[in-house]
Amino acid sequence: MTLDEQLSASAPPVPARTADLDRELLFVIAEAERLAWPARRHRRRLTIGGLAALGAVAVGTAAAGAAGQLPWYDSAPSRGSATTATGEKCDVVYGVKGIEVQAHPVGAATRAAAIAAAEEFLESFDASSVRIDQDSLAEVQKLVDAELVKQGLPTTAVGVSMALTCDGVAK
Repeated sequence: MTLDEQLSASAPPVPARTADLDRELLFVIAEAERLAWPARRHRRRLTIGGLAALGAVAVGTAAAGAAGQLPWYDSAPSRGSATTATGEKCDVVYGVKGIEVQAHPVGAATRAAAIAAAEEFLESFDASSVRIDQDSLAEVQKLVDAELVKQGLPTTAVGVSMALTCDGVAK
């Protein structure tokens, strides 16, 4: 047996190229890009999520008080109930907004398609499946991003927002 034959025989098997493999590769690439982005988008997402989840944003004393103060609130695609880490029952609203990341430009039509896909995903999203804590917005954003990747849409075109009302108090 020649050296080339020995090397070929000792090489690990290569998986067949499938749609599932391509989808997973797109997801891995999107996650790598997200981690490599400038801190600006992360700061915006963490600020919005952190403020909402930690109760630092006083929007009003009830969910109705949020209407008009958060432009996306009235038309938000996802509304439901969830439980905080301390067991507190809360009403939670997730919204979608198109964003522009200068390092990753996206055309208007592609952004509109990504917004529509994210909204469609959130319309069927079960808010009670996510425990409300400082990481909940990031978790929902990852779920939305995974859906966008499955559809071949850029994750850089959409941001998720969250409003939280626990026992009638907006947090």
